[in-house]
Amino acid sequence: MSTIETLQIDNIKKSLSIPALFVSHKRAQRRIYPQYALLKMDTCINRKMAKKYVGHAVSFTKSSGETVDGVVWRPHGKRGVVAAKFKRNLRPQDVGKLAFVKLYKTDIEEFK
Repeated sequence: MSTIETLQIDNIKKSLSIPALFVSHKRAQRRIYPQYALLKMDTCINRKMAKKYVGHAVSFTKSSGETVDGVVWRPHGKRGVVAAKFKRNLRPQDVGKLAFVKLYKTDIEEFK
């Protein structure tokens, strides 16, 4: 594949997705829930906007190049953060890196 083709594919991927920052895992007072990753998107500023993305596909690329697929599970809080569930839990070292929320829905049953 030529470099022009790879650039075109990268542009298509970026146009069909929204970058989201992996902020943290879901937490309680004494417990961490690593199966839920909290993602913050720039386009979401409140809970109402975050509800629109429930059920959308999410992809996260590890530093090794492997892609982990997930789904937006539910809104988290009132500031536009969403909780996403991935096929494999994200590592704590990946906090602060980008995931991409796709602009299409996926099957939630696959991630239960």
